[in-house]
Amino acid sequence: MAATPQEILEQLTTLLLGLTRAQHPEIQLPPGATAAEFAAVRFGGPTEIRPSQVSVGVAAVRLVANNPRRVFWMAFNQGTSNGAISTDQKVTVGTGVPIQSNGGGASMDVLEDGESVAWEWFAITSLAAQNWTVFEVIRV
Repeated sequence: MAATPQEILEQLTTLLLGLTRAQHPEIQLPPGATAAEFAAVRFGGPTEIRPSQVSVGVAAVRLVANNPRRVFWMAFNQGTSNGAISTDQKVTVGTGVPIQSNGGGASMDVLEDGESVAWEWFAITSLAAQNWTVFEVIRV
């Protein structure tokens, strides 16, 4: 009798987790740590989430620094003023990628966006002192 698609998926997951654990014995995950196991398989080893707050205003500020170990990041504009992001430090609200106020955001994933996820990114808004929340996932 042939295996069902679900059984094949479970076997592949077990195999990938086993390979990851063999390559990275430093990964110590408690039983049932599904999200951590998935991240370890997806990114080839353990990861660490680094949250931060960035005050973005009328002059461009660094949203995330250049980091070749970063595999994912997301940023949310919690301010009342629209903003923009770019890899260009001279970004303006009119030239960058628009980020709406009150929860607008952007994210980058190494599997979708390649090396650009590791680049330095800058943000700007049209009013001073707007609070942005940033989450980075770093391969450790």
